Amino acid sequence: MTVTYAQSEGGWIASSADPAVTVFGRTIEKSRENAAEALAKVLRTFPGNVAIDDSVSISSQSRRAVDDAKAARNAVLEAEAASAAATLKAAARLQADGLSLRDIAYLLGVSHSRVHQILGK
Repeated sequence: MTVTYAQSEGGWIASSADPAVTVFGRTIEKSRENAAEALAKVLRTFPGNVAIDDSVSISSQSRRAVDDAKAARNAVLEAEAASAAATLKAAARLQADGLSLRDIAYLLGVSHSRVHQILGK
């Protein structure tokens, strides 16, 4: 169910239409927690069983900034995964060529301890 969050003096008002619930919290996270508890009481279940779809009311410029930040963070995570895979491939290839862990570390720009971890030895 969708819970909408609107900034209010001193915090956030969280509300849902069906079932009708309105709560307050000093932060979005606390408002969400309070909404889950209130919805759980109405639905006669536990707060952890309430699936909430958040809809936070912020300006379109702020929404774009948040979306851009999330996209950049995802790009970093993908780049880290690609880097780890390339490092493992290079370390394994260098080891197959007979290089020592210290030489592999030097060439890859990491510590010999890290090479040891990467190669699982």
